[in-house]
Amino acid sequence: MRLSFPSSIQRVALRFLAGSSLTHLASILLVFIPIRVFLSLREFTPSGDGHVVAGQGLGQFWSGEISWTELMSGPVGDFVAYRTNQLLYPVLISLQGPIGWGLETHLIVLNTVLGATLIVGSYFTALRLWNKTYAVLVALLMCSLTPLYWIARWGVPDNLFYAILPLFGLSVINWYQEKTRKSLTVMLVGFVAFAFTRPEAVLVILAVTSVLAWDFLRRYRSRRFLIGGLFLAIVTVCIATTIMLSSSPLKQRSLLSRGHIAWGLSMSSRSLLNEGAAEFNRITAYYQRVQREASLNGYDLWYLMSRDGIEIIRQDPLWYVLKIPLRGLALLYPWTYQSWSPAHVLYEAVYTMFIMTGLVLLIRRGSAQMPLLVLGAIPFAIWLFLSVYGIDNDLKHRNGFLVGLNLIAPLGFFLAPRSQRIGPESDSA
Repeated sequence: MRLSFPSSIQRVALRFLAGSSLTHLASILLVFIPIRVFLSLREFTPSGDGHVVAGQGLGQFWSGEISWTELMSGPVGDFVAYRTNQLLYPVLISLQGPIGWGLETHLIVLNTVLGATLIVGSYFTALRLWNKTYAVLVALLMCSLTPLYWIARWGVPDNLFYAILPLFGLSVINWYQEKTRKSLTVMLVGFVAFAFTRPEAVLVILAVTSVLAWDFLRRYRSRRFLIGGLFLAIVTVCIATTIMLSSSPLKQRSLLSRGHIAWGLSMSSRSLLNEGAAEFNRITAYYQRVQREASLNGYDLWYLMSRDGIEIIRQDPLWYVLKIPLRGLALLYPWTYQSWSPAHVLYEAVYTMFIMTGLVLLIRRGSAQMPLLVLGAIPFAIWLFLSVYGIDNDLKHRNGFLVGLNLIAPLGFFLAPRSQRIGPESDSA
């Protein structure tokens, strides 16, 4: 049954959709940007996990206020040692020094530009998959992600991670379809830039690279051979890593003394749904008390957290494994257990049911085309990472998963059922 709208609304909608890409983007951004800036100004906090401090230090270095030795002996040196894979966002923050305007102004402008980049990149990525109607829908879905407005109030690299996600996918699709030197250069630059946004970006790059490698190798080897080779490679890497860490206590301690490893083991071993961030807050309070009582530095505390998490996993490894798919479902439907307002629950319910319905239709109606496989690998890698890692304290990392889903899931509504197709060309844009 089709929904009917007044003819005047249909005419306006059709006229708008028939317009140029510039018209579409300008119309969307003229609404999106003022709302984002207005909401960013409410309770704006110019800080976040050391990225702002590192950016300010780099800005002082660019301006000649401090030397390289002074730069690396301060907070920037600690940041580089601990968060090397998140360095791109502080570099963008560091431009505040040479430009000369205030820190808050720079962060608001930077996060707003990154938000607009997310919309524009998503539009053109969707345009590669289908038509302008689909591109407008994807851009509007990106605008509807309410957590993206909240995250813009902070100086955290998530703003950059979300903005680059569609651009990264677009660069890979462009190279695959064009196979030119220019598209290859853009894709490689995209790989490097994306790798320095957030830790899970490396997993996304690995997933996309695996898809490209599979497409190349399937021309020369059978599917059974490739699946067997993949399984053997995974087992070999796991065994080699285990042997290396077991034989070298120094390397083992170095790995377990990393903050992201420690928090991943602590959260995944103890938490399940993390309703209202209660589990995260409880773990944080406990280890803050331990750190004060034992006078531990950060690295010693992280090593202790990792060892505690491993010991809990050893006591019941089956339950640890079973929690992974449960967390995966929780990431899809957090409104079923989170203590949110009725309006928030209603929005999340409508949004997630729409996205998941589109994804199911895409799986049923779509085909294994490389652009779809590349873009599908992006949310899958983030979803798998978060399912194993443990739900974080505010579900903000889930936004990357939703950004990836927004790019491809709605396409299921546009594809015709396979029984109604005349030929393969019936699904082309």
